[in-house]
Amino acid sequence: MKKHIFLVLAATSSLAISGCLNPLTTSAMLQPPNGIVQPPPGQLVAPRERVVTKESKEAGQQALRVARLGRELLEKNSGLGIKPIFQLLGGSSSEIFHRETYQIYVSEGLAARSTDAQLSALLAEELALAVVEAKQTSTGRTTSSRWTPIDLPIERGGGSFGPADGVRMAELARSTPRRDTGPTMDPSLMRLSENPLDLAREILRRSGQDPVEIEACRALSLEAHEDSPRRKQLTARRS
Repeated sequence: MKKHIFLVLAATSSLAISGCLNPLTTSAMLQPPNGIVQPPPGQLVAPRERVVTKESKEAGQQALRVARLGRELLEKNSGLGIKPIFQLLGGSSSEIFHRETYQIYVSEGLAARSTDAQLSALLAEELALAVVEAKQTSTGRTTSSRWTPIDLPIERGGGSFGPADGVRMAELARSTPRRDTGPTMDPSLMRLSENPLDLAREILRRSGQDPVEIEACRALSLEAHEDSPRRKQLTARRS
């Protein structure tokens, strides 16, 4: 028995001396870290189950609610000419704002403290604001433009060197201001687009809801439209 133990120790020492094993780390390499049970070779490890908290469940329900109410307004007001998506932002603050004509953000705090009628009124007002802003941009009444032309002497042709190549055409496309004709609106809504609140009332009326909710939500709307870091970050126009 002693002879066998001596042979094992001798073999281990020989491997360590030859560089095959490091006597300082060999035992640590052969043992799994504390608290971790290694599965047998070839056995699949089941993924961790996702933990659904009460808060995450409530946020998911609010997100579905915002999307549902916004979709109902759009279905009854196709003449607006826009189809933004409605997104819920986390946080207890009261915020609502739009990003051009393709996104409307509502904070979780605002959704939680609003009834369906109030939230529909707030969404209708934000839709009206997005439409009015798009119309002003398309008619050149806003001072800022996403497509500000660059002062470059570029022509359609390539000059004396023949037709324009791909690089020159790309420069031309970049320097030419895009023509945005704005949303195609129902003529009956066009006359209301000068005043966002008038347009918001009509959006609610066409949805079968009481336009009086626009006035009933004025205090809540003013609070939700105050400037915030997230509003500035998400609505900043790219140059």
